[in-house]
Amino acid sequence: MRPDLLNSFGGFFGVARGADLLVYISIIFLAYLYFETLNKLTKQKITMTELITNVALLHTNTNFSQIKNSTNKDQFAFLIRAYNEWSVLGWVLQEIIDAGFTKLVLCDDGSTDTTRVVIENIQKNNPQAHIYTIFHPINRWPGAANRTLFTWANKHAEDLQVNWWVTYDADWQMNIADMDTFMEAAIEKVDVLLWSRFMPGWVAHNISWVRRIILWGSKFVTLIFNKIYVTDPTNGYKVIHKDALKKIHIESDGFMYASEFLQEIQEKEFAWKEVPVHIKYTEYSIQKGQKSGNAWKILQSLIYKALFYK
Repeated sequence: MRPDLLNSFGGFFGVARGADLLVYISIIFLAYLYFETLNKLTKQKITMTELITNVALLHTNTNFSQIKNSTNKDQFAFLIRAYNEWSVLGWVLQEIIDAGFTKLVLCDDGSTDTTRVVIENIQKNNPQAHIYTIFHPINRWPGAANRTLFTWANKHAEDLQVNWWVTYDADWQMNIADMDTFMEAAIEKVDVLLWSRFMPGWVAHNISWVRRIILWGSKFVTLIFNKIYVTDPTNGYKVIHKDALKKIHIESDGFMYASEFLQEIQEKEFAWKEVPVHIKYTEYSIQKGQKSGNAWKILQSLIYKALFYK
């Protein structure tokens, strides 16, 4: 009604037109409202995942009466997340058991296929193996599955009589033979061992140039946001000492959990080392694994967590 008064008000803030000031104030308010809403939604997701984890753990077998260590490999237990992996999961689990590792903890992350049947058959055909399966009633993505596995592992490390936890994917791209290198490195005083596809001795079959570029760039993104330099930030194959795992806390449901894990290493000042691995990319594992487009989403999440999350 009185643009002259509005302009005078705007001039007080150094803006020639008062209407422009209203636009600027509106933009600031909408941005504030957006991030406040996003923060609430993020916290609700975290609460939902905690609820799913607690419900899943209540219905998990915890019979440890037959546990008895006889070899050094019995000091290592595998943490495996699986979501609709029925076509390859049996091969993955059998390879691990055939290699002499008999302690496996799986998180079936809301699978709708016959993943559960595959696990039951492996247990039936390998009575010497100690397989514990946690069932998420709904799919919560890889970060949430790892949170559930970490929670179970921290609770039962002594019961299972292990010193090291191995995170392992169910899509058959990892090589169980690399455990020889991990076990040799575990003799040193380290808290965490990380895989690397980009250090001397590594082999990655059928890795695309697009993925190479993205993984190369992720090193510098990780250095900027997490203050830690690793040659291969998207770590799926890890060996973690039981005492270190108790101090690790991740919140992300999605693939950003890998970045949060590295942040924990940096903040908790863990002794860590990278180990070269042999990875094979098949059409199946590429389809099931992290998509190249997720790199942009992870970058957005890193910026949001660094600047706006509270």
